[in-house]
Amino acid sequence: GKLIQYGWNASPHHAHVFGLVCNVANKKLNGEELAAQDKSISGIMSPTWNLLTAAIPKEVIDPVKEKLAEANLPPMASPGSVKSECQHTGSLQTLTYIAEHGYELSMPGGILSWSTAECAPAEAYISQDYTS
Repeated sequence: GKLIQYGWNASPHHAHVFGLVCNVANKKLNGEELAAQDKSISGIMSPTWNLLTAAIPKEVIDPVKEKLAEANLPPMASPGSVKSECQHTGSLQTLTYIAEHGYELSMPGGILSWSTAECAPAEAYISQDYTS
């Protein structure tokens, strides 16, 4: 089976890097195909997050959203959807990312686009036939 991590990752504690996961990269995909795959994943995760936050009682979802805001984590993104600035301070690398807003969902009748919608939280896992 497969277990794929997508979005932002804090890396191993000894690496001191916070950045985007690159394990979605498929060597058989060119740049355009990889960007389309990234948009597809975000296009699945973000509406799922928004539907869940609309359906789950406020007493449950509001504290979760508050904790996410307190952690100051950026929204879900892929390497092709952010602009980054990098600063090195000794052994610590500080990365500042500016993510684009919104997402797209490819449907049989065309592409649905939510250009200002809230994206899913920072990280997601996708599994298929995975056992550990």
